[in-house]
Amino acid sequence: VLNKMGNQAGVINYCPPYHTVRYSAVKNPFVFAISNDKKLKNKKFSFRTYQFVRNFAKSVYLTITGEYKKREENFQQFIGKHLVLSKRYKSLKELQKTPPKFDAYITGSDQVWNPDMHNGSFDKAYFLDFGESSIKKLSYAASLRQTYSEDEKKELASLCRNIDAVSSRETNGALDEVLGRPYEICIDPTL
Repeated sequence: VLNKMGNQAGVINYCPPYHTVRYSAVKNPFVFAISNDKKLKNKKFSFRTYQFVRNFAKSVYLTITGEYKKREENFQQFIGKHLVLSKRYKSLKELQKTPPKFDAYITGSDQVWNPDMHNGSFDKAYFLDFGESSIKKLSYAASLRQTYSEDEKKELASLCRNIDAVSSRETNGALDEVLGRPYEICIDPTL
């Protein structure tokens, strides 16, 4: 869509370690199960143990059957055919040190502002905490979880100050409360 509007769009190839653990074709079942456990730090020990065993078994099964490998191959083919990627960035520090050269940065969509998807904390890269201040920073259909603690709301408010225009794909009480300015509601980009 951006290209049809006369722009030259590219994708920032951001691959922090927690993405590598979650999306790699061959998973170390211990690392995969432990990484998912961080999201459950406030849950009961019995539930965390159950989830650990479940994720460990899932990782072993899908690695043995080759499901992850097939999915990864298909995804890489799609990326090669349809996306223009920047150089690979493994951390926010790398992004901040040598940000990609674009006229605008756009963040979104699915779960980019949900700390549960990012090792239990907000990932500032998805709040565009890099690049020169003169570059426009936008969110398109950013998705959040439904509830946040008071500390998370304060952090969310601080992180959103950096963004020039905000849109979300759902109405969210936390975003209403912390943003302090209007934002657009957009349809899920897949639709």
